[in-house]
Amino acid sequence: MMPTTQTANELLVAMRGCGFTINLDGNTLEVKQARWIDDDLAALIRTHKVSLIKILESEI
Repeated sequence: MMPTTQTANELLVAMRGCGFTINLDGNTLEVKQARWIDDDLAALIRTHKVSLIKILESEI
């Protein structure tokens, strides 16, 4: 179960903690273990997509 998140950073940390691998391919988020994504998590990812991309870009 995904913990409650308020920010993109919290979401990224929670997803990684749950075993997801999140990478950036251009402006596309690639999520490994995508079969684990339910509707609620998909909505959170869409909500925070721009911020998630910025965080991942800063990690490179």
